[in-house]
Amino acid sequence: MRDVIQSGRLGPLRMVHTWCYNDWLYRPRLDEELDTAQGGGVTMRQGAHQFDILRYLAGGRVRSVRAQVGRWDSSRPTEGAHVVFLEFENGVAATAVYNGYDHFHTSALTFDLGEWGHPVPRHVYGERRRQIRAIGRKEEIHLKRNQAGYRSREDLPSPGEHQPFFGITLVSCERGDILQSPNGLLIYGEEGVEEVTLPADTPHERVIDEWINAILGIAKPVHTHAWGLATLEVCLAVLESAGRRKEVILRHQVDVQA
Repeated sequence: MRDVIQSGRLGPLRMVHTWCYNDWLYRPRLDEELDTAQGGGVTMRQGAHQFDILRYLAGGRVRSVRAQVGRWDSSRPTEGAHVVFLEFENGVAATAVYNGYDHFHTSALTFDLGEWGHPVPRHVYGERRRQIRAIGRKEEIHLKRNQAGYRSREDLPSPGEHQPFFGITLVSCERGDILQSPNGLLIYGEEGVEEVTLPADTPHERVIDEWINAILGIAKPVHTHAWGLATLEVCLAVLESAGRRKEVILRHQVDVQA
């Protein structure tokens, strides 16, 4: 998507939206994952990914944030949902919506495909919420500790036959829109719709490659310490804006180094 935006073929970027509905809050969680003060909740844990996507596509520098968050289950006392409006310094507008309460899933809008490019059967909606409520905290923590972490690239889940979908992301430029497709991207230009085919891989492979290339000096990383600080600033601004019910101006944003 960034390559298409940077090419200028669709004109200037105007707005970006990324929305994700899933079962995040009811997957097995450690205590700190359900404690906002320790960096828990969907805004800190998952919003960071959404804000990284939006900042990467829109140039990096968020001017301000206005947001509301949802804490709708007292047994999981942290943010399970948020709605965020971001204004960028270059005038681009963006929204990030997340709901991890395991009712509707955005896979219903993404060709029934999930985060690893595998099909997500609709009959499983709500299954994790029911399962987690049927067990105690000790069993839940045991499940989490047994499944957490990858020791090597070979431990990563195998990629599906299609593109991975972390929710749905829609880009609007002055002369066209860009949307994910099962096999790549759909580009809605002034002359019609074009599909660009992309290789199917796991989301984590790109992270590992960027890390290795940075260590070996092959390529400069996009995700530098300054970039991470800027993304963290957005996460904290979301929580502050929701608490104060006001717009929050950001101070530590940086450009995309790519």
